[in-house]
Amino acid sequence: MNEPDTTDFVESLGLIFQNEGLPRIAGRVLGFLIVSREPKSFDDLTNGLLISRGSVSTNTRLLVNLGLVERATVPGERQDYFRLGPRPYQRMVENSLERSVRARDMLRRSVDTFGEGADARFARERIIDFVAFYDVLVEAGREAGRMLREREGAG
Repeated sequence: MNEPDTTDFVESLGLIFQNEGLPRIAGRVLGFLIVSREPKSFDDLTNGLLISRGSVSTNTRLLVNLGLVERATVPGERQDYFRLGPRPYQRMVENSLERSVRARDMLRRSVDTFGEGADARFARERIIDFVAFYDVLVEAGREAGRMLREREGAG
């Protein structure tokens, strides 16, 4: 990773991941794979990103589990290689949508746990507003997924 624009992009994606509560190195690995034409080996990732093999292992496993990266084979090679997975941005939207649906459903269930009285009604109203917030996120996530699928079909 020698070119400044590549380095800046990879580091920026690391910060974006960190801001989203994910490991910074996972974002850097994903960024490196986004700008790479060919699958990358463990050694390519450790040398290109100046990270340990353990970090490569941990973070590629996370990215594979998220559906953003996939293992690849290279003829004549026995080591693991990695590349950007199919439709990674669609998968990011799907992951976010799944988290929003789970959160919304948990909040909905908690509304009924409050008893009677002014304080309970107040709490229920606040939680119902919170559920409405997640309803908007779920709707927006579904729309974003639809838009990405349409864009993919047009491309």
